[in-house]
Amino acid sequence: MWKIVVDVFSQMSPLLWFTTIIGGIWTIVKQRDAEHSRKETEKELESMRHQLSDKSHISQKRFDLELEIYKDLSKSLIAAYDASSLLQPIMDSLPEKSDDQLVVMKQRDEDFVQAFNDFSRVRRENAPFYSESVSKKLESISKDMNELFNLFTYRWFEPGMKAYAVSVKGIQRNKDLHESIENETNQIITEIRERLDKLSNQA
Repeated sequence: MWKIVVDVFSQMSPLLWFTTIIGGIWTIVKQRDAEHSRKETEKELESMRHQLSDKSHISQKRFDLELEIYKDLSKSLIAAYDASSLLQPIMDSLPEKSDDQLVVMKQRDEDFVQAFNDFSRVRRENAPFYSESVSKKLESISKDMNELFNLFTYRWFEPGMKAYAVSVKGIQRNKDLHESIENETNQIITEIRERLDKLSNQA
């Protein structure tokens, strides 16, 4: 084998011999470069796979977290909305006797205070996670519910303020607050749904 190689090289001119050696070395160098490049490319691809996996994991975690937060908010908001709607509904059915009416109103008072306090607690606890738009609407709806409750209290539990509560102006304000609270609640629910849809598509 070696004799054949030596015979072949002995018959070649020095220039051809030199060119052959250099060509062989160049081929080896290029093969090593190609192998190195392949390994670097594989490393980059693996790194990208890890990054995508990490982003997907983080997106899923964020979706799960915000889902729980918005579920709590929606639940407490709807409970407060329902309780506020029953304080002084536009169409109301009450017992004939004033004492019986007062019993009903005290129950409405308790139900609203409990629901509103739960809503306020959830709203404050998770405030950092809400968008600016949702935060502003929550603050607005909280103020409207407070004002609605004040009108309710004036009419049923504060004789000195009852005249305002049952006046045309007071009745109109009660109606306006009911409508505002309903609209704000629907807007917040829509924003929550859109936010969760967006996170779901990213997860």
